[in-house]
Amino acid sequence: MIKKNLFFTSASIFILMLLLVAAALVWGGPGTPAPIASINDPFKSVDFSYMPAMKNYQGADGVKLFYREYAPQSDNLKGSAVLVHGSSASSDSMHPMATALAAAGVHVYALDIRGHGASLPKGQIAYIGQLESDLQMFVQAVQPPSPSTLIGFSSGGGFVLRIAASEMQSAFDSYLLLAPFLGHNSNSKSISGTGYGVGIRHMLDKSKFIQVELMKDSYKTFRFPNDTTDLKASTTLGTIGMGMKF
Repeated sequence: MIKKNLFFTSASIFILMLLLVAAALVWGGPGTPAPIASINDPFKSVDFSYMPAMKNYQGADGVKLFYREYAPQSDNLKGSAVLVHGSSASSDSMHPMATALAAAGVHVYALDIRGHGASLPKGQIAYIGQLESDLQMFVQAVQPPSPSTLIGFSSGGGFVLRIAASEMQSAFDSYLLLAPFLGHNSNSKSISGTGYGVGIRHMLDKSKFIQVELMKDSYKTFRFPNDTTDLKASTTLGTIGMGMKF
């Protein structure tokens, strides 16, 4: 008798699930979520019609990787900046910043990181360190003029931090992180009235820590000491995250 009751109970649950699935198919599932205004609205006023054409260089595996080059709009060259976008984005998202820096006399390069924008293939990177290899190949091919600054936004900031802590740290003269993603438990925080601050004390020895503040109308760059090898293990997330398919 007990087995019979269990059978009917299981059968009833199964039929109920089938009915729920059928109802979802007939009347539709959840609707499409509304776009996040805070992300999309700022770009509505950006003029993308005059973006420079794509250029490319070759990765170590022979794949063509793409970037945009913004020539400085001043005779007083102030060095160069290489811009790294955030996850799921491309060089397009760095266009407003690139044009502003170029107008100030900086030679700017906005990258399409492997798997993003025009740079293929989509999907996972082949190995941890492939994005660093891509950046190294870019530097060798293009040779950005000194003094050079590597600038990363969001997860691109995490990637830039990884570069600053690697054997490639001498490839750039300074590093700038913009609202960087350093991990879910990082102590990045908003600074009321001034802009955005980044605290990375838990990733650096106190003697190596440098506070970074991004002000409303300006920014401060920072340089790392020569010995930052202890950072390497802490910033693996930056390279994995940028290599994922979004």
